[in-house]
Amino acid sequence: MLAHFTQSHEALGRLAQERDDVLVLLDRDRTVANGVDPLSITYISPSCMRVVRCTPASLFGKRFASLIHPDDVGFVLSSIVAVESSLTPRSIYCRLTRMDRVGEYVLVDAAIRVIDLAASTGANGPVKQYVMVAARVYAPTPIDTIHTLRIQNLQFEPHSL
Repeated sequence: MLAHFTQSHEALGRLAQERDDVLVLLDRDRTVANGVDPLSITYISPSCMRVVRCTPASLFGKRFASLIHPDDVGFVLSSIVAVESSLTPRSIYCRLTRMDRVGEYVLVDAAIRVIDLAASTGANGPVKQYVMVAARVYAPTPIDTIHTLRIQNLQFEPHSL
């Protein structure tokens, strides 16, 4: 069903407006300088105001890594690279920065996938590839800890025998 809604910019916009999840489109087309992660935010849904306490306009064009807890950045970025190379969606747990309170984070269950969108020139125009991250706030039970979530993240990793 998600594939149906991501066929056009308009449909993707309608989907993003109706969801509570934070929907982020990432683009790799920016210039890479000094080995800095080139994933930049090209779209972030209005729900970011509730989750990370920041407006979409203030996050547009920023590095995606700046939204992620420093301890989680490596895992998240390597997961994105794995999704891009295999084109297989992946779900991970990570922490996003609360922009209104320094040092506070929100735990999310992030679904990562690659999507192709027709360029604004029309349906017959060139197709552009984006990374889409849909982050749902994780409501933990009292027994859950960050260590439990790291174990669950390890379970998502493919194991070679």
